[in-house]
Amino acid sequence: MPLYFFKPVVWNENGYLRPGGAKFTSGYPAEHGFGYEEWNNSDRLEYSEKGQRWRIFYTQPFGNQPLTNYAGEIFVFMIASHGGNQYLVAVAGGATSLFEDQNEQRKQVKKVALDDDQCIKEAWSLPSVQRVHKGNLERFRRDWQQNEPWLPTWKCPAELYLALASPVVLDATNLTGYDKLITMYSSYQEIDRSIAIRVLDLVPKTEDQKVLAYLQSLCHADDQDVSIDLALIESTNQTTRKALIDARLGQGNFRNDLMRIWNSACAVTGCTVPEVLRASHIKPWRKCTNKERLDPQNGLLLEANLDALFDDGLISFEDDGQMLISDHISTKDRSELGLGRKLRKIPTMQLKEHLRYHRQYVARATRCFRNSN
Repeated sequence: MPLYFFKPVVWNENGYLRPGGAKFTSGYPAEHGFGYEEWNNSDRLEYSEKGQRWRIFYTQPFGNQPLTNYAGEIFVFMIASHGGNQYLVAVAGGATSLFEDQNEQRKQVKKVALDDDQCIKEAWSLPSVQRVHKGNLERFRRDWQQNEPWLPTWKCPAELYLALASPVVLDATNLTGYDKLITMYSSYQEIDRSIAIRVLDLVPKTEDQKVLAYLQSLCHADDQDVSIDLALIESTNQTTRKALIDARLGQGNFRNDLMRIWNSACAVTGCTVPEVLRASHIKPWRKCTNKERLDPQNGLLLEANLDALFDDGLISFEDDGQMLISDHISTKDRSELGLGRKLRKIPTMQLKEHLRYHRQYVARATRCFRNSN
């Protein structure tokens, strides 16, 4: 079962590419003039291994929270306080804790392009660091070594790390009912999935939409989906992985093929507004082989409301394309939703095969259907 956390980090005005010299009032940053997390968004913290891109990053410890049993299933929402507001500054999905294994931390840092001398040089350029160490560079070097050089405390697939170009203001009361979110660097605030989804919905379209969409997809997915998706990311070559991630998001060649098959219009209504069209898998993603995940015959191009109903098994389709509607949907709601139309094309043999699976295992396994006629 995934975990979702708000985790406080220091404020940084250099995009978390290097220390920024913000004024700190407590903890390690106040005592040393910088925070190790101030390098988190640097491309130097990415590396590739066996075709998989990884990112390592830092937050202060989580106290007594046991994290070893959640490898690849942690969502870290990094928040920073500044000027009386609290901001979302980065999100890491599918994260694995390195807190409990310092040997692994050292192995990870050797795989990236960030080294101690470079970190020392960048930190020492700040007046705040020089002031704390009374202008003595050698003293700073000694403190750096004694307090442990830069070591990551997390890793995650690079495809699941969202570094925000513009921090997003968070309304604590609206999100949690409390006056403010957690602020102590050495603490954390566990949240439920619904809050995680709401926070991701606040991220503007100016940010990396592919990473955001994948994070949203994972948060919306059930627990089994998350585990399978993350295993998928790690276990395939880079070209296949990209195609699969795109297909999981209803993008890339999978979407393009469905747009071609259905003439860029909803398979039921004929709507041609691309912003509301979803490339929907018929056989659920978690039950598919990789080949089926990329097969456009295992997909339908549907308006967003129909996609949601189809995905939840509340509607399905017969071999002739006739829509089946769950008895859980009232006559009034059927009318409001415009349900009852057939697919605009007679399904192919391959499409019929997938629709039969949907009727048997997605719809009829849990719902009672009657023909819409």
